[in-house]
Amino acid sequence: MRTVTIGILTVLCALGGSHVAEAHSGDTSIRAILDHVPPELDGITVQLGYSVAQQLVLSNPTDQPVEILEPDGTPFLSIGPEGVLGNLNAAAWFTTNDPFGETSVPQDLVRQLGEGTTLPPRWGRVSREPSWGWFDHRLHPGAPMAPSRVVEAGVPADLEAWAIPVRYRGKTLELKGRIVYRPLRGGFSYSLAGGERTVTPVPGIELSILEGRSIPAIFMKNTSGQEVVVFGSRNEPFLRITSAGVESNLHSPTWLDVLRSKGEAPPDATGDPAAPPQWSLVTSQDAFAWPEPRGSYGAEEPGDDVIRLGVPVDVLQWEIPFTVGGQRHVVEAVTQWVPAPDVLGERKGRGSSLPAVRAGLAVAAVLVLVFVEVRRRRRLSR
Repeated sequence: MRTVTIGILTVLCALGGSHVAEAHSGDTSIRAILDHVPPELDGITVQLGYSVAQQLVLSNPTDQPVEILEPDGTPFLSIGPEGVLGNLNAAAWFTTNDPFGETSVPQDLVRQLGEGTTLPPRWGRVSREPSWGWFDHRLHPGAPMAPSRVVEAGVPADLEAWAIPVRYRGKTLELKGRIVYRPLRGGFSYSLAGGERTVTPVPGIELSILEGRSIPAIFMKNTSGQEVVVFGSRNEPFLRITSAGVESNLHSPTWLDVLRSKGEAPPDATGDPAAPPQWSLVTSQDAFAWPEPRGSYGAEEPGDDVIRLGVPVDVLQWEIPFTVGGQRHVVEAVTQWVPAPDVLGERKGRGSSLPAVRAGLAVAAVLVLVFVEVRRRRRLSR
């Protein structure tokens, strides 16, 4: 079965969304559309979605790998029965792990490629699952924003086309689509149980939810004196928080997604939710924040039947599972669609929820500034 749709991303981050949108398009109303998946890829699922930046997600349960190619035909990803392999001799392997497109390609590789050296693939396995999402920057428009005439018209418009070559069963094929302008019709807002932004489900455990345009972030602080283990989107041990600090499970696919959302290359460990945890210290603090994929609606907006209602609507209920001292707990959360003013509108006689949207965007903007400053200092310190 082939799928051309907007799907839930495997790589998501609420802390950098606005920066990336500006870096790649300058306008969150500009996005990529996936139009065509070759019929030869029957049985393979290809999805396109948006959070930090748009990315492609490919799942291949067949007995043959799909290779994703650079423009010159160099494969940089292989997705199939062996899991996911990254070509460490391809520049695109490094840049497509970063939504910002700022990840440095190793200097030795830059030198060799600059000299015109033809390098054979050097594959390294990064996941045992035959599914992967990558930030292919061919999806990100080169123009900073839509032409003024398009914006003033206020109607959808096509801006440019894109194509990404892939190789399957010895044949080179193309995924094809368009860069389009679509007027923003609203946004998502997030809350924890009872509509709260911060809860204390267990004495000494504080959980807060932070707004993002398409995905929330969760902040957890542990002063309980007990060990807390947070479970990831595949129900695998993801984070361990104690008085000694925060540790990540290097085998957790959720942790690999968090790293890639920040533009950091996956570690040597292979993503495998069934593997015993391999814990690694992240910080000596007793608190941590992470982008939460379970809160993503999976598309940039709900269907027209929801939008036409013209009122805020709960579109997704989800949970954050964790243990405290070995005892399991769950915090429930809700994702809500909030229409923009021209949809909600005072002319319809309803109270506007625009302040909620603005508040969320303001929080996201502050987080972005902090995130970008951390990245800037990191680069200066190199």
